[in-house]
Amino acid sequence: MDVCTNDELQRFGLEHYTFINQIFGSDLVREDIANVYPNPKYKLTVEEAGDDFDEGSDHHILTIMHGKKELGTWCSVDGCEVKGECNEKYQDTTRDINDTLCQSYTLLKYLSSTDHNSFPELTTDRYVVQMNMVKMYRKLLENKEFISQFNTIDHAKIWKDYRVEHAQFLSMKMLPIIAEIKMVLDKWEKYGFYYFIDEGKCPPPQAEAGPEEGAAAEGAAAEGAPRTTRSMDSAAAEKRAASWKTPPSKRRRGDDAGAKTKKRKGRKKNKRKSKRLHKKTNKKTNKKTNKKTNKKHRKNKKKTTRKK
Repeated sequence: MDVCTNDELQRFGLEHYTFINQIFGSDLVREDIANVYPNPKYKLTVEEAGDDFDEGSDHHILTIMHGKKELGTWCSVDGCEVKGECNEKYQDTTRDINDTLCQSYTLLKYLSSTDHNSFPELTTDRYVVQMNMVKMYRKLLENKEFISQFNTIDHAKIWKDYRVEHAQFLSMKMLPIIAEIKMVLDKWEKYGFYYFIDEGKCPPPQAEAGPEEGAAAEGAAAEGAPRTTRSMDSAAAEKRAASWKTPPSKRRRGDDAGAKTKKRKGRKKNKRKSKRLHKKTNKKTNKKTNKKTNKKHRKNKKKTTRKK
């Protein structure tokens, strides 16, 4: 469906969380990406989210490397700890309430700085950066080496289907999952970007919008976003959509589902471990203090396996 309605946008949010946030936030999927596209400058890292996100959520960052030495971190929300590394804030959850794209921001920055210069760049333009994310994921899906490694992930009882009211484990095989990812990318490109901008609503119908409303709609859309409008029969469409059994919106201010992958095919459990942070700090502790505390607890690891 090419026409943007708020009901379709809410459904897209659940589809995106299921097939983009969750999967490409998975520690083993990101490990596969790092294997196929090595980058000595950055390491893909996950930490427990701070006060800006829901309790128990995970947040994806980059660890800035110099050889084997860790210089600091880069975060799409807080910027970075290394002088000169960045001066921009890309993710503002107080402005864009559905922006849970930290795994995509970090992947885009990671991949665009590798020797594979064909990946698009990270930008602060809220529309353009999402289009660059779509291009990035499509390029990953075109890489046979990545797909070969991706197909070895045992996602049974790990990845969940958040499109339904009571999320259950995805029972799909990898080929249908890849097809769903591509479908979500198509929707993201056509109208889904509105979900991650401001209040996550479609712009008003252009035909009915006055000069002030039109200006507001342009502001709600990203800086370079096209005007996507509803059809003149949008009221009937929304009335019909309201009668469907639509799962409630599950806005998640972090990426907790994304980093939960635990199993792989055909590999000894103790041979490959996934680093996890073990942060147990008081909620009242200053956020910057939390980050320093996290670094002291990164020795705790969970085993991962591959399918036979």
